[in-house]
Amino acid sequence: MPIQVNLNELEAPPPAPAPAAQQVPSWAQPSNRTERRCVATNDCTVRRTSALDSEVVGELRAGDRCTVDGQQSISRQGRVVERSRICAPLNGWVSTQRLAPADDGLEVDARPPPRSDFYAGQRVTVDDQ
Repeated sequence: MPIQVNLNELEAPPPAPAPAAQQVPSWAQPSNRTERRCVATNDCTVRRTSALDSEVVGELRAGDRCTVDGQQSISRQGRVVERSRICAPLNGWVSTQRLAPADDGLEVDARPPPRSDFYAGQRVTVDDQ
């Protein structure tokens, strides 16, 4: 037996909620200090302006330290993106998500260890008897 549905009685689904603005981490909030020392948590591209399609001026590698002297929120494809302006070691803009506060009292190298050529090409035989 076929099912009959009156399409005039159906309700449209509610509109999707607008994306919530991302909260700025407390360490990146404006304060009395005009500059903050940070460390890159991942490799990140440094751009001339806060726009994500602006000219690339360099790159920070994971573990590199930088000085942040400003921040800006931009809208990109319906979501808010936080950008931080750095003034050292390069002048430009990076994603705030890829930065963390630097603990200047503790030196930590967040970079992965370099690959070793020592094991390259070696064969391993496993005898499970």
